[in-house]
Parts: sequence; structure tokens; C-alpha cells
Amino acid sequence: PYVPDNLWDAPCHNDPEFATLTYGDNGDNPRSVALTNMRPGDALLFLSRLESYADGKLTGHAGFYLIGGLRAEYAGWITPQSPQRERFDRNSHAIRGDARFWGVAGSPQSRRFGRAVPVNREICAAVFRDSQGNPWTWDNGQTELARISSYTRACRCVLDTGDAEQLQRAATLRDWIARHSSPLDSELLAADTPQPGP
Repeated sequence: PYVPDNLWDAPCHNDPEFATLTYGDNGDNPRSVALTNMRPGDALLFLSRLESYADGKLTGHAGFYLIGGLRAEYAGWITPQSPQRERFDRNSHAIRGDARFWGVAGSPQSRRFGRAVPVNREICAAVFRDSQGNPWTWDNGQTELARISSYTRACRCVLDTGDAEQLQRAATLRDWIARHSSPLDSELLAADTPQPGP
């Protein structure tokens, strides 16, 4: 009931694939190349644009939300010969036969969140920075939704918990997830988990 009739035949896929806790991307394009810096212990959060649905139709009220994440147990290139390939058998990149893709396999801390966690101006100002390390700007005439979209279009490392200031921002994000979903969901960003790098 949540998908308009004109999209029923549109191709779609589950990626991240939360049943097997895997995610894949080609890792070669500008949008996703930063994923190739991921290492075991790093966390990858998934942002989704969601629109409310009432009385059998979309309401026009949309926002961005964190829907879950993976704490990397493995992060690396997946090929048909990779020892990790079997774990990715239900991932869309393996299903469509990609010869090589960047794969992230999540640890038991990984999960789809019980409730979608809002990503709004408040949390963006407190936690996120642009590619130069500066707070986001909001005065360019775009709506809040458009501004968040423009800053989050590319995948990139946002927080290096080896840095004290960024560790504090990670704690702020963890508290935000706990407040809007559950403390269990916020464990994905648990401070006591060893994190070997950004």
C-alpha cells in the first residue's frame, strides 16, 4: 500500500541487506569512493528520505531519517573468488552478477533501527561537518530538506573517533539515536568498541 501504482514494476533492491547485514557499492564512483577507506570496527549509517503516509496516500510531508547501520566486521573488495562472497549472496550486487564491488559485512551490533531517527537541522548542526571540516551553512535559500540532501549526497567519513572533538560529536549522535529509537540501536556507535581508524 505504500508504493504508488506507477512504481510497482520499477526495479528495486535491498541494499543494505539487513537479513545478512551486508552492504555493497561499486566503490569506484565519486559518490562512493570514500567507502573504500572503511576498516573493521568502523560504523556505516544509512540515511533515507521518508514521506508520511495517511488515509491511503502520501501526505507530502517528508524528511531524512537514519534507518540503521552496520558496524564493519569486514570491509573490502568482493569478487567471485573472495572468501567472504558467500555472505554476500543475498546482496543486490552479487545477485546481479557484479564482477567486483566494495562490500561491508556487519557485526552483531549492526541493525535496522526499531524506529527511524530524524536527521534535521538540529542534529546536523551538532554533529556533521562539510568536506573541509566546517559546520554546514544554511543560508543559501534551500529548504532544510534540500540542504541536508546536498550535503549527504556522497558517502564519506564523517567522524574520526580518534579525535577528541569528533568523539564528542559521535557521542551526541549516539545519544540522539537512543532518544529517537532505542539505547540498543545506539550501541552501533558504542564508545567502548575498538575503532582502528576513521
